[in-house]
Amino acid sequence: MLKIIAEHLPACLLFSALTAALVSPTPATAVTGDRVRTGAVGQAKASATADLIVSNARIFTGAYAGPNNRPFMAESMAIAGGKIIFIGKQQDAQFFKGPHTRLENCHGRLVLPGFHDCHVHLCESGLERRGCQLSGAKSKAEALAKLKVFLQKKRNAGLNKAKVGPGSSVAPEWILACGLPLPAVQNNPLTSTDIDSIEAERPVVIYSEDAHSLWLNTKAMQLAKIDASTKTPETGVIERDKDGKPTGALREQAMELLEGVLPVPPLAERTSALKQVVLLANSLGITSIQDAHTREEFLEAYRDLDDKKGLNIKVVAALHIGKNFGDMDFEHLTDLRKKYSRGNLQATSAKIFADGVVETHTAALLKPYLLPSPKAGDGKVDTGEGQCGTLNYEPQELQRIVKALDQRGFQIHIHAIGDRAVRTALDALAAARQIDRAGCDQHRHQIAHLELIARPDQSRFAELGVIANFQPYWAFNDPYMLELTAPVLGPDRMEVIYPISSIVQSGAHVAAGSDWSVSTLNPLRAMQVAITRQEPGRARAVPLLPGERVSLATILAAYTTGGAYANHSETHTGSLEVAKDADFIVLDRDIFKLAPTKLSQARVLKTYVDGRLVFDRSRASDRAVSE
Repeated sequence: MLKIIAEHLPACLLFSALTAALVSPTPATAVTGDRVRTGAVGQAKASATADLIVSNARIFTGAYAGPNNRPFMAESMAIAGGKIIFIGKQQDAQFFKGPHTRLENCHGRLVLPGFHDCHVHLCESGLERRGCQLSGAKSKAEALAKLKVFLQKKRNAGLNKAKVGPGSSVAPEWILACGLPLPAVQNNPLTSTDIDSIEAERPVVIYSEDAHSLWLNTKAMQLAKIDASTKTPETGVIERDKDGKPTGALREQAMELLEGVLPVPPLAERTSALKQVVLLANSLGITSIQDAHTREEFLEAYRDLDDKKGLNIKVVAALHIGKNFGDMDFEHLTDLRKKYSRGNLQATSAKIFADGVVETHTAALLKPYLLPSPKAGDGKVDTGEGQCGTLNYEPQELQRIVKALDQRGFQIHIHAIGDRAVRTALDALAAARQIDRAGCDQHRHQIAHLELIARPDQSRFAELGVIANFQPYWAFNDPYMLELTAPVLGPDRMEVIYPISSIVQSGAHVAAGSDWSVSTLNPLRAMQVAITRQEPGRARAVPLLPGERVSLATILAAYTTGGAYANHSETHTGSLEVAKDADFIVLDRDIFKLAPTKLSQARVLKTYVDGRLVFDRSRASDRAVSE
């Protein structure tokens, strides 16, 4: 009988038809959206009394109902052992109440499944927060002024001033600065001489906001042994003056010249930094992530925090893939997966950088950048008129690596910004799929960023089963877009920039992420941009390709069910259903009733992971957390 009802009634009527059974002695049914789970309330009651009952709420299960596709709402939810054991009418949840059951009265507020950020650098960004923050700097002078203030504060706090000289055993303290906006130094490039004027005794490294460029002072270049004789890496850039002397700027693969020189912070410091940003993520409603570029020192911190019962977020780690990956490297990756995959950490993905970024002309394009011819002797990088950027791997090499990773059971996570990089990545995944279609489908490979996707390639995501992992917060007209991107791409390519709606309409699986700390960690801000294609707070701004706007339902799915699918966790997260993990958030307002331009004003009041309260805005310590 239940099967007949389920097949012939829409979800909203199905819910009404079946809730009466919950109070009868016959087998009862808990309804979650348009899915039905059957079982006897009496049997469930006997086996599990609820640890927590959420009531007086508007609980969005993740499903939609009715001819108008309205979000399906339940009133109450019962949780035991970290799992949802009931979701439905408020009066029926009382069957699961026991003497020790905690009650959460939501006072009519909206409850959502926890958000999934499928492309974030959580651990690395946590460590960055120890350094000087340059985000928001409008000019080189402003950035240097921020660095000067930061250094003065460190000196006042007792910065070790010991110099490193011949015979000295004292290691220098590196000064780390992060988040320098590229537009701030576009027309007035930053050099080592500029940084030396602020700090010459200690090594200084400044990372760009997009983390694809960095700048060093003279001391740092000396320690890294970077000078006029240093060979430029194949897919990197060492900016030089007219005499061939490095100016201090490194881009892409050239940044690896610092490997082995920059000290790794102690594990206790890494774990402490990670704990702080896990709480930050929880404060924004994030309960699951994919850390998109994870080295072993980050894995150690994740595991250490998990061992201490403090990893209040579910993590899929995408392991670092460098150039010239060989058999020994693949075996090391397999060892890392085995060593660190347990608890809330699964080291089951692998990260490949296919290209760079448009702003520095290192993203790989199908047609040349629109660049003026450089003037001889002006000290600028001679990128060459009409150059198309650089692929980090030749197509055959990328196919070799992709096939090997797929055969070893890794999910592949590819950074691709330019349309040539996207096409090359799709080609590599297609080649792997020809060898093992079932394996590729099972591993759910994905391509992230996707700034430019040529129209002929837009349908290939659905055809190949490749997940399109967008960072929607980038899709508006900011200085990066107006000053650094549009002029070098031209109007034709600007018509296919961040084509989120087109990819959704093609039938592809779509996930979303922040790329934090490159941009905001707040999913609600990114969702607003996806819906409006405008910067939050500027409702009258000209939207970027308004035809690529998506609905709230679409982008919310990307951050919930789509993210769960990308992380292979859809059987237990992503929606609120019986037998799934109790990962959910409580908002201070109903985003389904907000104007699109007001979406980012919503605040997360509480976040639960496996039925445990991991963030509560009413607690002063939690309320103090800030991005």
